Amino acid sequence: MGDVATALARLQNTIDDLKNNDIRGLRNDIRGIRDDVNTNLAAITTRLDGLEHSIVLGRAEAANDRRRLMNAREVVVSGQVSLKMQKIAPGSGYQLALPLRGAVNLPLDYLPGAIPAVGAELGYTPSNIDALQHLDILRAVIFYNEDFHILHTDDVGERRRKFRAWHTM
Repeated sequence: MGDVATALARLQNTIDDLKNNDIRGLRNDIRGIRDDVNTNLAAITTRLDGLEHSIVLGRAEAANDRRRLMNAREVVVSGQVSLKMQKIAPGSGYQLALPLRGAVNLPLDYLPGAIPAVGAELGYTPSNIDALQHLDILRAVIFYNEDFHILHTDDVGERRRKFRAWHTM
């Protein structure tokens, strides 16, 4: 009877070892699958972020195209533009503004708190472009990340003209 009990105990140990090994193997397989899923999910998320950016940019560009057409018509009728443009160049134009500042002191801390997103609009009234001062136009350069073809040597009147033209071309 002792031999049978020993044999049964060995058999039970073998069964337990197989179960434990199978469970460990399954755990490792599950971890590997989970890691693969996480890697693929990260890649999909990156692609979706890129698509979302492309859609936002496309919408802003399309909106600006329509606004430029309407502004061009408005310039013929009234000499003024009436619609703001949406930001389409990501990032800050602070580095673009630095060489354009001329005699105007543009402090290094003049950056906005957060860089505006593509599609954002700057708070100005397009019909009052002639009232914008040098610093206002530099603020637009920083906001839109666009220099509007302004040159360092342009006076404020020429800068206004170029900023207005940007609204129609």
